[in-house]
Parts: sequence; structure tokens; C-alpha cells
Amino acid sequence: MGLLSGDGWEELPDHVRTGLDDWCASHDGEIRLVRWLSGGLSGAPLGVIRWFEPGNEDRQLIVKFLPDGPEEARLTRRALKLSPKDFRHRHLVEPNNDAVPVGKWWMLHLRIAGGDLSMMKPLADLPQEADLAKICAVVIGSVLRDWNPTSKHASDPLTSCQYVRSHLGAKLAPQGALTLWAARNGLSPADDWVAGDGLGWLPNPLALAANRPFEGTDSTVWVQRGCAHGDLNARNVVLRPDRPDEFRLIDLGRFADDAPLARDPMHLLLAMASEWVKGFTPGSANRAALIRAIVAPADTDSAAVMGYAAVAGAIRNAAQEWADNRGWGDQWRLQALLSLVGCGLLFTGRHEIGDNRRWFFDLAAYATQAYLKLAAPVAGTGPPPPGARQEKAGRTAPAGFPRDRALIDRALEGQLVYWQRTIGNKKGLVEVVMRLLADDALFIRLAPCRLSGATPGSGVIALSDRHIHLADIDTSYRPSGVVAIAYGDLEDIVVHHDRRLGLLDTADIGLLASSGRFLARGLLRQQADAMVHDLEQMTGLRHHR
Repeated sequence: MGLLSGDGWEELPDHVRTGLDDWCASHDGEIRLVRWLSGGLSGAPLGVIRWFEPGNEDRQLIVKFLPDGPEEARLTRRALKLSPKDFRHRHLVEPNNDAVPVGKWWMLHLRIAGGDLSMMKPLADLPQEADLAKICAVVIGSVLRDWNPTSKHASDPLTSCQYVRSHLGAKLAPQGALTLWAARNGLSPADDWVAGDGLGWLPNPLALAANRPFEGTDSTVWVQRGCAHGDLNARNVVLRPDRPDEFRLIDLGRFADDAPLARDPMHLLLAMASEWVKGFTPGSANRAALIRAIVAPADTDSAAVMGYAAVAGAIRNAAQEWADNRGWGDQWRLQALLSLVGCGLLFTGRHEIGDNRRWFFDLAAYATQAYLKLAAPVAGTGPPPPGARQEKAGRTAPAGFPRDRALIDRALEGQLVYWQRTIGNKKGLVEVVMRLLADDALFIRLAPCRLSGATPGSGVIALSDRHIHLADIDTSYRPSGVVAIAYGDLEDIVVHHDRRLGLLDTADIGLLASSGRFLARGLLRQQADAMVHDLEQMTGLRHHR
């Protein structure tokens, strides 16, 4: 008679423990729980057990309890069968036996990757001194190159909508998690544009997924397909930091041999980003900088996210190198951005992401913008903002926030950093906006700066739907020396990066208009970047340095 021994099994539901007891009774051996492990996003109980039966080896195994164990076991065996022999031997973990029914769930026994739990660590648990960028490049390079040494499937053309939707499955259904979240947050596929936190106006990724194309998105991408994990995240990759080329992939319950190959690298990147973003205060400029670092790592100049940009760049470059070597480099760039859109929306639809779901939505929107610029460049201007008229006689700004104290206060909560909101007196800056804007004007963005004064924060640059406003402000937050530049009068934008406020990265924005030259100095770097981005969207101009 078998025996379920030791403490700790109360972690499992009663019906599972009863089923496990019954199964143990049919075996002449003993199962003892060594410890529980932290699982992945699925929340499935995962533990280490000692399994001993007389006449067999005394083994230590991984045990996993799942509501849908047979499907994971089937796909795991499929992965083992269809993977190249060398990749299977070096990088996959084989089950110890078939899935076992325990109550209403199923139990899987898996061999321990590498045989030594003390040495093999999930990617998520690597020490800080580990070279994460190098390790990720090794993993992604091997997943693409060694798992798919030859093409088993011909590349096939998909529209951008079809490609993004292939990442989302049921999450886009009428009662799907993404659809319901979007409705609760006032986001609709019927809207062409959305306001990104610290990123200005962005094309709506839900519209892209709903087949409401912007100019150029009716073109197709040729999709490279092959063997892929399907849920590649930092807990499904285990390795020794000093031997990253000996990594193992676990949890193969979403394996497919005809998956879009750009999806795994981008999913891994965003799975790691789900932890990175927790380190930044909601509403801070660094959260927007992190999005830029992930979507365009080569253009990152914010010290706060430089390390994350290095990891993103390593993943993107390793994947791009694989595609370049096969002659698909141009198509891969498009697919990588579309997979960022799809995976960004996928994470937006996950309940476990919690308060950071809107951040992932903004990332998907920013990636949508990057894709549109690459797939359908229009004289280098990118997609126009909502309601913008591109006549030479003048342009109007995108819709913003009505001139209302509560709405402007809420907008500034996301645009200002913590010390600007507190020491800098956000309430006073709200009053500045109320004084600068006409009653029927709409507020877009504000950043403290200095104009004629020498004190940082003694002036402001503010954007409305009609003008760029420059003003000095006194200690009572009364604006003076006000200049309003119509967007149609703006001729050039110049950005000077510097460091003038101690250790803070700052930038100056120079504006050339028909009415003269103007300089807003000492903006925080991230706020300057966001300001310039909005100016480019509203005018069609491109800044230079």
C-alpha cells in the first residue's frame, strides 16, 4: 500500500488530496513533499517530491497539479516528438510518466531540469550580477535557431489584424477578459486614437485588432512559423547563470510546431517587463520611458531604464539576426512590432497583471505607432493625431482635456513626477493652466521649465489644442510674459540634452516660429521627450539636435 507522507499537502484542494491518497494506495511506495515551488502565471500548485518504491530508484521529482493535465501532457509529448533530437536532449524536460487523475484535477511528474535544483534557477530568480542581456540573447538565439534548424512550414501572408488577433484568442471575444477590461476603462475599437500616459496621442491597438486599419495596414506580413513554447516567460526558462547555453524549457502545455516564431521572444520580453514596471511609481515619467526602451531600445537615453533597454535590445537583436540570416529581416521587423502589440494586449487582458494592465495597453499602442511608421511611412510624419487638419494654412491639436480643474488635475497627476506634484505644488500649476487657456480650449500637456528666469521651475511650457504656451510664473503661480505660438506658425523644433539639475537628466526645447525664436530650458528629460513627441504629432514636424 502506498503512502502520502509528511506535512504540507493541505495546499491542495480536498478533492485532489483524496484522489492523491487513492492513487498512492495503489502503489507500493511513498511520496513525501519536500517543498512547494513558486509557480508561473497559471497559479498551478508546483512542488518537489521524493518518490520511493522498493526495487526502483529513490527519486526527487517535480510534481504539478492541473485542472487540464492530459492536454499539457499531450502537448509536452508532442514537443518532445517533433523537436530536433539535439534540442530535445539539451533543452527540454521529459515527463516521468503519464498524467494521473487525482480528484477533478490531474497530476504530472516531471524530471528535474539539469538534475540539481540548487544550481538550475528560473530566469526570474537569477542574481543581480548575472548578465541578463547576454543570457536572454543566448536563450532566444537557440529557441529560434536550434529549435527550428530547418523550415517545416512555408511562410504565409497575414494582415496585421489577423496576425495580432492570433495572439489573443478568446480574450477578444464579446465576454473576453480584454474586451471587458477595455469597456470598463472607456476604451473602444471604434476609437482611432488613445491618450498614452506620458506618451501623447497614440493609435488605438484595439482598432488594429478589430480590422479598422490606418493607412498602410492593409498590407500583409509573411509569417515565419515553427516550433515555439507558447508561454515563454522568466519562470519557464531554467538555467545556470554561468552556463546559459544549457538552459531548459519547462511547462510545454502551449507548445505548437506551427506557431508564429516572433511571438515567443516578445512574450518573454513582456513577461520580464511585468516585473520591471513594478519598480516605477504609477504616473511617473519612468514608466513611459520603460515603454520606449522596450519598443525602441536603440533610441533609449534615460538612465533609469538603460539596463532594461539593454535586455530588450539583446532579445530583439538575437531574433533579428536569426531572421536576417534567413533573408526575412524586413518581414521580421514588422512581425516583432506586431507581436509586441499582440502580447501587450494579451497581458492587458490578464487579471493577474492587476493595476499595470493600462501600462501594457499603452505599450501596445506605442508599438502600434512604431509599426505604422515602419509599415506605412507618410513623408516621415507618421500617423496624424485625432482631429488634426494637415492643411498648410494651419493645424489643430488633438482632442485633450476640457478646461476643468478636476480634469486638468488628473492629467497633471500622470505628467508630473512625485516631487513636482508635492514640493512643486500641482494645485498651483492647475491654476496656471486655467489662466493660460481660453474657456473653450483643450489642455494637452504641461512641463515646468525656465524661460527668462534662472530658477528651475520658474516657467512653464504648456500645450493646448490651439497653441504652445510659454510663461514665467511667480511664487503665487501667476503667469507673466505669456507667449502663445499657433501650431501653424511653428517652423522647427530643436532639442538640446544636458544635465543641469544636479544628477537629473534635463533637456532644452528650442522653437522657431514665424514670430521669433523661443527657448524652454531645464525640462526633465522624460517630460521634454513627451512634449516633443506631442509637438511632432500635432505639427508633422520632426525635431533635431
